[in-house]
Amino acid sequence: MLTAQEIEELQQENDELKKQNILMQNKVIKVEQIKEVAPPNYHSDMQRLKQLELRCKKLQKFMDYGNISGLQTLIEQFMAYSRTQLKKISIELQMSEYGDSENDVLKEFVEYLDHIRQELHSFIDFQEKSLKSPVLNQCEEIMSGIIDDFTKPESFNDLSEAKLKELFYTLQTFRQIIQQYKEENR
Repeated sequence: MLTAQEIEELQQENDELKKQNILMQNKVIKVEQIKEVAPPNYHSDMQRLKQLELRCKKLQKFMDYGNISGLQTLIEQFMAYSRTQLKKISIELQMSEYGDSENDVLKEFVEYLDHIRQELHSFIDFQEKSLKSPVLNQCEEIMSGIIDDFTKPESFNDLSEAKLKELFYTLQTFRQIIQQYKEENR
């Protein structure tokens, strides 16, 4: 319950506010500054909007040129053609004598296919990178380079046993650190 003194203070405050309200009704309020407040995610939404507008312009250019099939159609056509060609290559390899020169040609072909894979992944990576943190992108680039190094066994043929052990222990420590980060983020 309020005391008599608190009630009187509240009534006085109420009377003062009423007087101020009456005075304010007859006055023009001068605005000195208007502060602009961006909605949440405004900047990321604007960046995404610019990306989508650019994509729309590119698609419009493709449509203007005509005879452009959809991505899925192009991929399906490429896969169908490549299957028939790979069957022909397989039959040729089985029917002919297989030697060093054929092995070299096959290595070049595999490198070419790897190049195609890398090109296609670059499109995927570009899209994914635009949505991620720049530091995370840098970490993924380093990891990708490491993985590429390890997928080529010849990269380590010239290392001494001591260097290989050092590499093993470094990788083991690295893996433990990664596991710690993952556990901390759970």
